[in-house]
Amino acid sequence: QPKVRKYLCDDQILPPTQIADFISTSQHTFEDDNYGLWLLYAKDTHAVVGMAGFYSFFAESQPQLLYALHPDYWGKGFATEASQQL
Repeated sequence: QPKVRKYLCDDQILPPTQIADFISTSQHTFEDDNYGLWLLYAKDTHAVVGMAGFYSFFAESQPQLLYALHPDYWGKGFATEASQQL
């Protein structure tokens, strides 16, 4: 989604290998450090609307909050609710 890429990933389309690395890293940080990325679902339809969680970037000393939502779900409280739960 171009509107999402504008704010994440330096507006670049990521290759499948890089997406696989994000998923693998998230799986490992769940196992090793009890944090990672979760899919977000709409309660009423159970459709995947985005993802949220903690992810370590660059040389940061602690993981950072990360979320991405399909633009159809912006402004509906998903990011707020996910952030509060995380």
